[in-house]
Amino acid sequence: MCLNPLLFVFIVRFILSVKGDLPAPYHPIDDIAVNCGSIGNTSALDGREWTGDVGTKFSLSRKQAGGSISSRPVHASLSGDPVPYLTARASRSPFFYTFKLHPGPKFIRLHFNPASYIGFETSTDFFNVQVGPYKLLHNFSASISARALGVISFSKEFCVSIEGNRELTIMISPTNSNAYAFVNGIEIISMPSGLYYTPEGEPGADVVNPHRYKFYIDNNTALETVHRLNIGGSSVSPIEDTGMFRRWSKDSDYLLEKNKKIQVYHATSMIKYTKIPTISAPLKVYQTSWSTRSSYIKKTTSFTWKLPVDLGFRYLVRMHFCQHEPEKRTNNGQREFGIMVNNQIAEKNADVTNWGGGYGIAVYKDYVTTMRGDKTNGKSDLSIVIFSKSGLIEGKLNGLEVFKLSNPDDSLAGSNPAFLLHSSRNWMPKLPAFSTLNTIATKLIFLITTLNIIVYIQRWFWEEKLWKKNIPSSSASPSRSSSDDLCRFSLAEINAATCNFDKALVIGMGGFAKVYKAVDPGLEEDQRSLAIWARQSIREGKLDQIIDPCLRGEISPHCLKVFINLAEKCLENQPKRRPSMASIISGLEFALEQQENTDWSIPEEPVYPGTLSFSNSPISEQSTSSSSKKSLKLKKLKSWRWESLWNGVKAAKMDSFASVSSSKTNEDCCRRFLLSEIHSATNDFDDNLIVGTGDFSTVYKAYIDYGSRLVVMKRFNKLMIDNWSKKPDFASDFCKEIEMLSQLRNPNLVPLIGYCYHKYEIILVYEYMVNDNLTGVIGNCLGYLDPECIFANGIKPTEKSDVYSFGLVLVEVLCGRKLEDQTVHRDQVFLKSWVKSNIAKGTVHKIIDPSLKGKIVPECLKEFMKIAERCLADRSTDRPSMSEVVKSLKFAAQQQEAAKPNLIK
Repeated sequence: MCLNPLLFVFIVRFILSVKGDLPAPYHPIDDIAVNCGSIGNTSALDGREWTGDVGTKFSLSRKQAGGSISSRPVHASLSGDPVPYLTARASRSPFFYTFKLHPGPKFIRLHFNPASYIGFETSTDFFNVQVGPYKLLHNFSASISARALGVISFSKEFCVSIEGNRELTIMISPTNSNAYAFVNGIEIISMPSGLYYTPEGEPGADVVNPHRYKFYIDNNTALETVHRLNIGGSSVSPIEDTGMFRRWSKDSDYLLEKNKKIQVYHATSMIKYTKIPTISAPLKVYQTSWSTRSSYIKKTTSFTWKLPVDLGFRYLVRMHFCQHEPEKRTNNGQREFGIMVNNQIAEKNADVTNWGGGYGIAVYKDYVTTMRGDKTNGKSDLSIVIFSKSGLIEGKLNGLEVFKLSNPDDSLAGSNPAFLLHSSRNWMPKLPAFSTLNTIATKLIFLITTLNIIVYIQRWFWEEKLWKKNIPSSSASPSRSSSDDLCRFSLAEINAATCNFDKALVIGMGGFAKVYKAVDPGLEEDQRSLAIWARQSIREGKLDQIIDPCLRGEISPHCLKVFINLAEKCLENQPKRRPSMASIISGLEFALEQQENTDWSIPEEPVYPGTLSFSNSPISEQSTSSSSKKSLKLKKLKSWRWESLWNGVKAAKMDSFASVSSSKTNEDCCRRFLLSEIHSATNDFDDNLIVGTGDFSTVYKAYIDYGSRLVVMKRFNKLMIDNWSKKPDFASDFCKEIEMLSQLRNPNLVPLIGYCYHKYEIILVYEYMVNDNLTGVIGNCLGYLDPECIFANGIKPTEKSDVYSFGLVLVEVLCGRKLEDQTVHRDQVFLKSWVKSNIAKGTVHKIIDPSLKGKIVPECLKEFMKIAERCLADRSTDRPSMSEVVKSLKFAAQQQEAAKPNLIK
């Protein structure tokens, strides 16, 4: 189809009239995006390339890394772009990054995903961030900030100026010895010199004060971006910015006038950049604003935004305007309006057309105000008001940016926000009503409700049928029966608790009864919801108010700490932050193991501390005093609730994972790990944690028991597992082998801690040994076993199995090292693989023990390697007999003896 030329010209002009002059994108001279804790390059969803800090030009030296490690969240639940939030660098000691930059002002963005990381608890992330002389963050908690914002991940943006060609150091350090620091991503982007800092020759921004004066923002000032809003429009993603990757958020959450009287105003005229740089703000910002509907125009119309900011700082407020062509419904052609900042008049008669010199011209105005108060008192609302006495029709304000200015001590650090900010905007995001994790929580609630129904029926039967003669008459208060766990309630109390059996309180019905939700009328209002009451008590440290009196004095501090931490996570308001059922089961099992397997003591009068860190709690202090403690022998908790919980954990473990039910393995000497525990301990088998690879397995360094214990895990490859699983009775033979290995106790052998057997995964867990030993970090007799006979169907090793083991001894003697050595390069960790690789390359001379070089004649070495290689054949049929091995070694010795006179010493 041929397009009419006139129609084509009309379409082009229409597009240009709406979009305006497309600004040329800014190309920063420094454009750095570091994906902390990751390897190599990673592309974000918007196509932007992020570089890891492992194995790249941004890799940290030992001095820079300190004690930091690369880590992944235990449970990754992100709603947006996963880059750079899937990996992190975390540490309990200071670490720093150094960047070589060009001179000029820079954006510095720090990205945080305060999830649980291996070895680090979310609630203890308190750290400082120092950039050169500037203190950007102090005692900052990303987890508290995320909760207050109602988000999973977020970023903090700062502006600093670099003088001359020099290095920029970003130092990140924990606040105290019990805290840890982390960061997920770092961005450093150049900006034009006069974008936010006052350009040379200009007086500066207007100070909002009864005594008007100018404020000059020089290069010695650091800035923090507090708010950047697109007025009336949707969010503008970093990739849609003018080249500096700024994010412009929508303003509707901060606007007070949310009603049918206002509407979004869309630009219909061309937008021109003749007064400001084209990179000041993207076109999308100047295309929308708010306006008042014609039917609601009054003599005075206003728009008000309330923006939470820290007290005790100055703020730069930048307002973006663009006065478009007046519409026919404009009231008396009135263009002037007023501006109030922080409850003070900034402009009485603002005229955007006069500022820009015409219609459709983008401009901005800068103001400086001070939020007076002690910065330790948290946040307060900074108000921005646009008002018109003659009635505001089309929009006036298009964009808004607010920056915190550093104090004379070069600090931008404020205090951590409260969990719930008392401001005009609703911080909590709208979450799906029935997400995947919420489904798990719903099933858990249903299970608990069902158990309550069963217990209720059993108790009723027991009381009414068997103890009828022993139950006293109804009284005004509940009385104890002969059982410590049962309580008799009067009918009046039941009526009061159920509001006379109100139908609205029915939560379940069966063939013989109805189940009501009941509330103890004697409880305070804030105690009637168990979840709310428990959360509040945990946060306030009032555990003694919620713990069953029957359990006080029976729970060890270690068990209570783990149990309370797990309960608090399960009670999270946001479903995505709750743990999975596998993690709950694992956590409860660990808590109960702490109860039954550790020595503990309690004070004569049990005191439950106000913090979950027992090392600094009153209970720890009292327990160290011999005058105020009594030792208790380990015993199972008497409460039937705990016994049921323990049995439920075991049942859930068996139901959720593949079971080797025929096993007679003693769990006291060999621990069985859940696959979820393995994934958590190895960061989903993160390559960064690999300490060795072999023909049949990969070895990972890992942390178990909530990050408190360092171990190594040997993961067998799928090919080996497939071959084993085809053999009859593999499961029972596997258990026998595990039982045998777990009983081996020798100072030269690393003890086996446990195993994981789940469908197509077989993993062995060993102690992590720092010092060298006979078989290395993970070596034990399993390393010398014939791979063809490992976990065989009851078949004992043959002579050819001994030949294989002897072949390993031969190469150990020749190379002068053990089977597995974690101190060498990854390719050399497993001796057999390293030897075979060099044989194939024809570089056998590289593997010989240095003390033997020059002492072995080539003929002897050739014969020795020939028989050793045959001994190490994967298939037993390809190996020589032991008599052939002896014959070949004798021949090699003869070659050596014959050439001795000719050896060069």
